[in-house]
Amino acid sequence: MSSRSLQLSQACRIGVCAILGMAVLLVLLGPFHAVESWTLGADKLQHAVLFYALSLAVMVATPRVSLMTQVWTLLLVAAGSEVLQGYVGRESSLDDFSADALGMLLAFAPRWIGRTALA
Repeated sequence: MSSRSLQLSQACRIGVCAILGMAVLLVLLGPFHAVESWTLGADKLQHAVLFYALSLAVMVATPRVSLMTQVWTLLLVAAGSEVLQGYVGRESSLDDFSADALGMLLAFAPRWIGRTALA
């Protein structure tokens, strides 16, 4: 594969990750109280699924970045989204942050287990 192809491939991965990240923030910060009310309290599940998907996208988009850097970055995004929710008329919640972290754990666990098993 040529250098130009590798650069294009990396740019595509980062672009997809950025788009997914913006979609996650829109869902977390947007005015979707009506949608959340008819999902019968599945808010925590939604948080976990969103951060599971975002974690997978980050792993694909940044394969050369260390696992711990990816994890800490996403933990900061999760914490920041909870803080920002308090400023946009939504409720900040430690439970939501915990659900975000659980989604990340489920996404990163196979990589962490594989890495430690090979060590």
